[in-house]
Amino acid sequence: MTTMQLNATRIPRIFKSKAPRRRMFPRRCPEGTVLIPRTTKEDLIREKMYKQIQPQHSIYPQASDGAFHYAGRVIQSAGGRMIYGAGAIMTVFQLSSGVSNSQMSSAQLVFVKGKNILQVGWHVDYSREGDNRVRFFTYWTDEENGNWELYTDDEDIGYWPKEIFDNMGDASEVHMDGVVYSPFNEPSPPMGSGELHGGEMRDLLLMDGKGERYDFDGGQIRILNDLGIKYYGDYFACESGGSCTLRYGGPGGWKKT
Repeated sequence: MTTMQLNATRIPRIFKSKAPRRRMFPRRCPEGTVLIPRTTKEDLIREKMYKQIQPQHSIYPQASDGAFHYAGRVIQSAGGRMIYGAGAIMTVFQLSSGVSNSQMSSAQLVFVKGKNILQVGWHVDYSREGDNRVRFFTYWTDEENGNWELYTDDEDIGYWPKEIFDNMGDASEVHMDGVVYSPFNEPSPPMGSGELHGGEMRDLLLMDGKGERYDFDGGQIRILNDLGIKYYGDYFACESGGSCTLRYGGPGGWKKT
């Protein structure tokens, strides 16, 4: 399960995965040391390319030579009850054969308040990573109040310090969706598994400021799908017990004419 929450000292029970996976790392840094990655010329080139298409105070901008497309849901806070955390169990697919070096395909959670944006998820993005493997990613806008913690499979990954945000002690809305990017001269890439509604986010969770489960019915849920079911599907449902699932994605193939 991938989750984010505000000002965490421990993982809330509602965010704990039912069946966490255990990772085995073949090598570790010597005690008392930290890993320092070496920045290469290729890293700097890819970073410059990535910034040209990465959102700037907008979740899904339209560039002059390409476009973002998306399928999922936006959950907005309601009744003065803000969002302090969210989580989902995501299925992850390797789409290297269907995503070109100039395209991107991802599944993500996005927290928004004003100009502040926090993104976390999995993507295939050659311009960012230098390969077409599925990788975990994060992104945030660099403005300048509460630390946001990140967990995956009950493991504390780290946090975004409050100093880099401007009044983001909570979130006014959360996006749960799949997103792709493609230049106009290429058919849009697959999203999710590449099959209609093939991507899945299940056991969706929202948390309020008291650390309690935020009822999805209490928020304003809005559909995100700019191209429609011909290219990417979106299906959202909640069971009687409160467990909610989002199925999204599709083969893509849209091209500007």
